[in-house]
Amino acid sequence: MSGHISGAGFRVKTIKSMDHSLPERRYVMGLWRCIACGYVYDPAKGDDEGGIPPGTEFEDLPDDWVCPVCGVGKDMFEEA
Repeated sequence: MSGHISGAGFRVKTIKSMDHSLPERRYVMGLWRCIACGYVYDPAKGDDEGGIPPGTEFEDLPDDWVCPVCGVGKDMFEEA
């Protein structure tokens, strides 16, 4: 996996395949902010305490995932 470029509330993640005959893939990973406490979920970092690995998009978080700071649900987040 290559580096990340960030700015304007999103990150661009570059993925290199182990199969070097395939091209790199880049996709935008959006940041999500908790409207209750201001915590920002960064998909590139995941949530270690919640068992969420880096690279997990917000939409792919389990339905019962909660903000690691204040404990509110996913419905209390907005795109940052």
